Amino acid sequence: MQTTVTRPGLAPAGARTAVWAAVLSVAGLTAWLATVGLTDLLSARDLWGVIDASRSRLAGPALVVVVVLLLVAEQRWPAERNAEVTTSSATCSGNAVASTIIALMPPVSA
Repeated sequence: MQTTVTRPGLAPAGARTAVWAAVLSVAGLTAWLATVGLTDLLSARDLWGVIDASRSRLAGPALVVVVVLLLVAEQRWPAERNAEVTTSSATCSGNAVASTIIALMPPVSA
């Protein structure tokens, strides 16, 4: 049995330009923020002290933001369009939910 792989066509030139403009904008903003942050950290003269003091305030919210952005991106641009739900993926999902519930339950002492 021979299968045929079809490749999607390229997006129109205007759409590609808009995507590249967005990518370059995000890259520029990231570079600017990194420069400002590094300058501020280096001016404090105690890099590890600043990082240790800020870790508890910034790590949690940053992780939440990244997870939410990834979930929104996956909903907006799914990795597999119209993917069929198979038995193995449903089984894995069920096992993941059960494992999470068991992990979150407090231990019972006798």
